[in-house]
Amino acid sequence: MADITTCHVKALVDFCKAMPGFMDLRSEDQITLIKNSTIDASLLRSAYSFAQHPERQLKQTSRVSSLLPNSDLFQPVRRFYDRIADINPNETQIGLLVALRLAI
Repeated sequence: MADITTCHVKALVDFCKAMPGFMDLRSEDQITLIKNSTIDASLLRSAYSFAQHPERQLKQTSRVSSLLPNSDLFQPVRRFYDRIADINPNETQIGLLVALRLAI
């Protein structure tokens, strides 16, 4: 689980650094923006990955839900994944959603 989290955080940091104006912010502000959006951005990236490769993600999803004390906790996440898959967004659309989340 830690490997997945590290991968998502690194991807978010790289994404943020590529955004125009992000590197002009004070480092404290950069860190705050990243910290406050990490979970949402990770969920969006995971949902996008699920939409692109559902067969691989089903195995990962099962592993994550088995780590939870109550598997019912994962049901809203699974519904979110399914809805994103129904929309079938491209990378640009997911990037815009992540950027919007950073701005909120």
